[in-house]
Amino acid sequence: MRYVIVSPPYSGNSAGIRVLYELQKWLIRFGKDAMILTFGIPYKVEDDDIVVYPEIIPGNPLKAKKVVRYILNVPGKLGGDTVYDKNEILVAYDFGLAKYSNGVILRTPCIEDFFSNRGYQRTIDCFWASRAKNTNHPATKSCIEITYHWPATRRELAELLNRTKTFYSY
Repeated sequence: MRYVIVSPPYSGNSAGIRVLYELQKWLIRFGKDAMILTFGIPYKVEDDDIVVYPEIIPGNPLKAKKVVRYILNVPGKLGGDTVYDKNEILVAYDFGLAKYSNGVILRTPCIEDFFSNRGYQRTIDCFWASRAKNTNHPATKSCIEITYHWPATRRELAELLNRTKTFYSY
């Protein structure tokens, strides 16, 4: 038996895709045979394979006999179906999505906890500039600018936000 996890190509900017790749790692750590299959690639599943589709994949394109639907977002919000086959096992990523999976939750620890208080000294002021330049408003004069391109990783952003005293945006 294999776990075939269907996912878009890896992107560190997509929390949902990161969760799917992390799921593969956890299955392997627990001695399971697990692989990632990029969608759109034809693949013949065996009768005993378990195919894991995120909620954004409509239907059962691999025609698997055993399907787990991993609900990472509100069904239908980013594409895919809003109602699933009665034979699919539905699993939600977190408590907020549990109503779509009859309360079944599987959370993999790969999303950074941006807003928890880690007890760091909060001495930095930050300004969310997005794609724009700083407005040069007096309130943001001594702030560190956060843009789409900096900090480069989500982990660095989480670290910065956990040290931020005042956060400005417009």
